[in-house]
Amino acid sequence: MSDPTFIREHCYHPRDFSRQRSLTFKRMALFFLSGAVPSLQFGIDKLFRGLGEETRVTKQAVSKACQKFPYEALVSLQQQAVNTFHAVQAPRRWMGYRLVAVDGTKIRLPLNDDLADEFGTQGNQTKTRRPMALLVSHQDVLTRVPLSCELSPVYMGERFLAERLLSGLRTDDLAIYDRGFPSFALFAAHRHAQVAFCARLTLNFTTQVTQFVASGDTETVIQWTPSAAMRSDCAALEVCDQPLTLRLIRIDLGKGHIEILNQRTPTYR
Repeated sequence: MSDPTFIREHCYHPRDFSRQRSLTFKRMALFFLSGAVPSLQFGIDKLFRGLGEETRVTKQAVSKACQKFPYEALVSLQQQAVNTFHAVQAPRRWMGYRLVAVDGTKIRLPLNDDLADEFGTQGNQTKTRRPMALLVSHQDVLTRVPLSCELSPVYMGERFLAERLLSGLRTDDLAIYDRGFPSFALFAAHRHAQVAFCARLTLNFTTQVTQFVASGDTETVIQWTPSAAMRSDCAALEVCDQPLTLRLIRIDLGKGHIEILNQRTPTYR
């Protein structure tokens, strides 16, 4: 955060944060990394108290400094933090894999017209429409370290962001998805990237899944042939649309509840 080269690479304009003022690049980075605050003034005052400084700045100055600080700098800092952690603590493994959970959530944004235009809005119980964003992230399950994330307008869809995040996974990762993510194109993209996955499916996800549920078997291997629409989705991702070989696993949760997992590892290619 204090490295001149890093600062130059993560500024909108060469003159940004070039003067030695109270709101330096490092302090603004710490301000953003400290998390959500009820107001700009509260947040910056809290930061300076934490640094043991008596400096007082106005919320107008903080707002101007925020506009100069690119979000790409926070993405880079997060990746540096992950790399630093893994340099000291090797990732824990399960059956040789690093387990990476993929999940999404909606985030309430401040009431701001620019944010509403950029991210879209959704109504709540009081019928007030407020800006909302969609966040999909990767997390190392065994160490609980967040690995990467994508933030987008709320209407983009979790699967779309998961497809964008796939490039950050490694061939020794096992991606774990919930029921909202599975699609032929996403699984085909995993095949293309040679990244294993395990996904929870709805009981009526496909005809083959429905038949598997009715059979009572604990597992089976299927060939999933894509429809024309699925092939079109694969073309958009520039991945092969050949049939997928997948393993279905039935998990009995008790009291009549079952769960179907869909898996693809090097054993099932």
